[in-house]
Parts: sequence; C-alpha cells; structure tokens
Amino acid sequence: MGFADHNSVRPIRAIRSLFPPQHTLPMLLSKSNFKPLLRSAWIAFSAIALLCVTTGCRESEHVKLPSAPVDPLVQGSALVVETSQWPRLVKSQGTLIADEVTTIGAKVAGRVAEVPVDLGDIACENDVLVELDPKEFQLLLEQADAQLLQARSAVGLKPGDPVSALNPDNAPPVRETRAVWDEAKKAVERIRQLSNRD
Repeated sequence: MGFADHNSVRPIRAIRSLFPPQHTLPMLLSKSNFKPLLRSAWIAFSAIALLCVTTGCRESEHVKLPSAPVDPLVQGSALVVETSQWPRLVKSQGTLIADEVTTIGAKVAGRVAEVPVDLGDIACENDVLVELDPKEFQLLLEQADAQLLQARSAVGLKPGDPVSALNPDNAPPVRETRAVWDEAKKAVERIRQLSNRD
C-alpha cells in the first residue's frame, strides 16, 4: 500500500524521464522551453493524481468491532419536581459540646425539683434554669414559726398579741427569776435570825 508497490514505481520513473539531469533552472524557464515545461508539469500532475486515485481504490479488510450489548427497556414513571420548604427542625443524633461553660449555684442548698431548660436551649437573663424542691424550706419555715410561738409564750405573749403589749414584769421567766430571788432573800434573812439567837 505505499510507494514500494511495483505499480506505483512506474509513474515516478516516467516523471524522472521528463526532466533529464543536464537541464538547469534558467534553461528550463526560457521562452523556448516554457511550453514543453508546462506540458511536462501537466503530465506530472496528471500522473500524481492518477497515482493517488489508484492507490486509494484498493480493497482493504474491514475490522468488525463487536457490538455493545443492548440493555432491555425499563419502564418507569415520571416525577414532577417542585420547590418546597425544608423543615427548621432537623432530627439528628450526636453530642453537643458547648463553647463556653458556666457554673451556676443557688443561695440555699436543696434538692432539684425541675429543670425547665435542656442541653442546647437558649437561655436569656432572668430565665428559670433550676427549681428547688420547696418541701424542705416549708418544713424549716414551720419549725421557725413554732420556735417563735414558743418564745412569745415564754415571755407571756399570746399568738395574736403585738410585741408592744409585752410587759416584762408579767413574763414567766421574769416572774420565775423573781420568785427564786425572793426565796433566796427569805432564806438569807432566816439564817440571820437563827444566827442572832445564839
């Protein structure tokens, strides 16, 4: 399939015979040689064209490529695509780690009854974070009220009496102390009388 074939060598020899080696370029371009040169060029061009046509007309073996397997048709349904709102609440599983940690405390000690906020909630100023159980504080208040009533009755005040109605002379501790004082005075006086008799 190229210039090495026997059939393609003949036109090249014919072209070489048209231009003998003794010709030079100025001699070829002279007026007397122009018509034969044009005829020679025309013959050379025709020979080259014939050479190209004859070499391209040969039969060549065609390589058959294996055909790709054809997939069977699958039937499906068409879907309509439309815009929709995404939910603001997305459920996920994991662990929240805070950037900042704050330790909170209460002025009094007690048991926690309720925690109204959860991990990850936003808390503002004056929001209730923890509620303590009020039962213990209620018991302490009742105990303090009982001690107050006991102290008021010890000084002679009834539960409804104001503090301004307190008369220190009528208070039971004062009367008791006065009674002990009076008894001690009488005991000293009796001992003096007994000592003067002797």
